[in-house]
Amino acid sequence: MVNDNNSREEILKYLSDLQSHYAAYHNHKETTAWGGVALFFLLLPNLTTVIGAGPSLSCPTICAATFGIIAITVVMIMYMHQQFALRRRGGDLVAASCFLRAGYIAGTTMIDVKQFAPPVTGHGPMKSGYCLPIVVLDKANELEKQGQGALYTLENCGYALIIFICLFCIMKLWSVTP
Repeated sequence: MVNDNNSREEILKYLSDLQSHYAAYHNHKETTAWGGVALFFLLLPNLTTVIGAGPSLSCPTICAATFGIIAITVVMIMYMHQQFALRRRGGDLVAASCFLRAGYIAGTTMIDVKQFAPPVTGHGPMKSGYCLPIVVLDKANELEKQGQGALYTLENCGYALIIFICLFCIMKLWSVTP
């Protein structure tokens, strides 16, 4: 038998803890993604300068260096994409926790303690889909489709910056040809 007063407090505490945890996770993923961009921005142009500072480069050497720059750029874009996807999921879980908590406090959202059992089968590629309550996962999936415009704009700016750096380095490399 479950005491409803304790259950209510436990649900609110759990949602609050979940919100705090995934807010930190969201911020960590964003910091990691932009840190990768900063590292890329600092290292790739310097690497290109070092390569181009040597004696006259042959066309095959420049082609190989160009391929290397493109490969590093593709890996960087894949890395950023994954970090941003994880950041979005963290934001969805924060929003779901906040939404459910506010609705539960206001009495507009009814949550039964039984809804806090983890799902029988996993949901998605993240571990959270295997251990978080289904009520939170369902709300996060619903909110995933809302209010993402600013996030996508910032992500696209990051991708554009990476591509710009790549093209700049390739042009810089090819400008040293004899």
